[in-house]
Amino acid sequence: VALAVRIDVAARVSFLVRTQGAAGLVHFMENIHGTVSITNLATGKSFTNVVTFVSKDMKVTDNGDGTLTVVSVVNGNFKTYGPDGSLLYRDTGQQRSVALIDHGGTPTDPGDDELIDFEIVKDTGWVFAEGRDFCTDFRTLTS
Repeated sequence: VALAVRIDVAARVSFLVRTQGAAGLVHFMENIHGTVSITNLATGKSFTNVVTFVSKDMKVTDNGDGTLTVVSVVNGNFKTYGPDGSLLYRDTGQQRSVALIDHGGTPTDPGDDELIDFEIVKDTGWVFAEGRDFCTDFRTLTS
């Protein structure tokens, strides 16, 4: 059965690109704060998702073979509130990843880079939504 919903998004995003170290390799950082409200149009009841996170390249290494290794970390949280304002889901913690990038012959210009491999090497935190189904909960709580 189809369900008509409205999705409202408000976000503040900061994105920083800078060179670092003697080799002048590019590092990225982004900071996101946002709210996404999903409203059941038949009832006017909503779920509200609040997200806050910072993603940052911790180390960029030129491997000398046309590739870069990028070690990144993401810290943040994602919370979902029900129609009555109660906290339903919470996912908070830290994720570390390693990416292997083909730098296209220009290690200081990310414009021609291509992702070769990506691996999450550490994922810690608290996942309050495990075992829950968002769609089922949304239908039940907003009907």
